[in-house]
Amino acid sequence: MRESKARDWPRHVRWRPAKGAGLEHVTLSETQQGYSAHGVAVGARGGAPYGLTWRVEIDRGWNTTALWLTNTDGGSVALASDGAGNWRADTAEGPPLPDFAGCIDVDIAATPFTNTLPIRRLGLMIGESARIRVLYLPVPSLVPEVVGQRYTRLAERRWLYEGLFRGFQAKLEVDGDGIVLDYPETFLRIEPEA
Repeated sequence: MRESKARDWPRHVRWRPAKGAGLEHVTLSETQQGYSAHGVAVGARGGAPYGLTWRVEIDRGWNTTALWLTNTDGGSVALASDGAGNWRADTAEGPPLPDFAGCIDVDIAATPFTNTLPIRRLGLMIGESARIRVLYLPVPSLVPEVVGQRYTRLAERRWLYEGLFRGFQAKLEVDGDGIVLDYPETFLRIEPEA
C-alpha cells in the first residue's frame, strides 16, 4: 500500500451503516511516533443503540500501541501495548493483561477503520494470507476479548476478511492507504462535506 503524502494529512473519512441509521467520522493524523486515529460513531448493534468516541495510537509499523473508547452511556476502556502484543490496563505502567498477549491488532466493532491496521501491518502480497489473534472490542459493551481473524490479499486493493470466531466473511475494497471503501452489507464510505 502506498503511504500518504505529507499534504494528505490529516485524512478524514466517513462511513454510514449499510442498513439503519448512523454515521462515523474518523480523523487519521501522522505523529512523531506513527499515527493517531480518532473517531466518533453513532448507530445500533444487535438492537442496542450506541454513541462512541474512540482513539487508537499506532507506531510506524502499524502496530497498535494504545486505545481509548468511551460510550455516551459512560462505559469506557483504556489499554496500552508495547506494539508487540503485550497489553496493560490504562497506561504503559498499568497492570499487565496476559490474556491479551500476542494481539497486535485491535478490532472495534463499530468501525471499519480497524481493518486498516492488519492490512497495513501485514504487508501481504497478492494471494498471501495471514491468521492473526486480535483484541476485539464489541459495542456497546466494550468488554475486550481475544478472537481469531484471517486476512487474504485478493488484489491490489481487495481483501478477504474472515472473522473466524463467528464464521463471518467480507470482501473489502480499500483505497491506496488501506482504508475501507466498501464493507458489503455493513459499512459504506461517504465523502465528508467541505
